[in-house]
Amino acid sequence: MVMISTILLQIKVFLFIMAMFAVAAGILHAVIVFALKEGKLFASERGTIIFLASLAYIITMLVCGF
Repeated sequence: MVMISTILLQIKVFLFIMAMFAVAAGILHAVIVFALKEGKLFASERGTIIFLASLAYIITMLVCGF
């Protein structure tokens, strides 16, 4: 039982870190677009969905805790 709990915690932490990277990449991309004044903020709907899902996951984890 402890091993399953540990694995689940590691998966949660991994997903949290990946969500942080996705949000950081989205913010960096937005800064580059505004700085260069060219390009699109979100090139595809998939990029928007991934960014918002990552942001929602981060907020949920911060509110509920690990």
